[in-house]
Amino acid sequence: MNIYQPFTYVLTFKPTGQRYYGVRYAKTAHPTQLWTTYFTSSKVIKTLLKEHGTDAFTATVRRTFSSRESAISWESRVLQKLNASHSIKWFNQVNGDANFASISEWSDEAKAKYSKRRKGIKFSEEHIANLSKAKKGTKQSEETKRKRSEALKGRARPPRSQEWKDNIKASLKLKREQHDQ
Repeated sequence: MNIYQPFTYVLTFKPTGQRYYGVRYAKTAHPTQLWTTYFTSSKVIKTLLKEHGTDAFTATVRRTFSSRESAISWESRVLQKLNASHSIKWFNQVNGDANFASISEWSDEAKAKYSKRRKGIKFSEEHIANLSKAKKGTKQSEETKRKRSEALKGRARPPRSQEWKDNIKASLKLKREQHDQ
């Protein structure tokens, strides 16, 4: 059983010698995942992996941490010291500055500004279909279900209009018909 251990790592692209400095701090993070089950979240590196494969890289764990915050902070300091986003020696596109931080680390004011900016955004039908397709077959963990349930406890549901109820019934009927075919 892996024990949670965030880590930083360096990937070196053998054909050019360029590097990528990254951090892994997911709930299941452990250094043994690097280049076995975890390859990176970098889109640039993912593209190179598709073109050249994993053998075109060397992967090295640089440092391990006891918390996600310390891992993120360390990655940011290293990238800023290297000024990696402005160097042709590095694939990194940002230097791990404050804009790169997780939303859970944002101040309440920053979260409110972001929320206000996003209100009213309409997604295309294609985008909604793609989101739905990506979620199909995935299951929520018991912990996620429990957290969602706790968050919703005590919240009064808004009254539902008859139109809303009719739309739900029609949607369920359509799903049943499609399933029966």
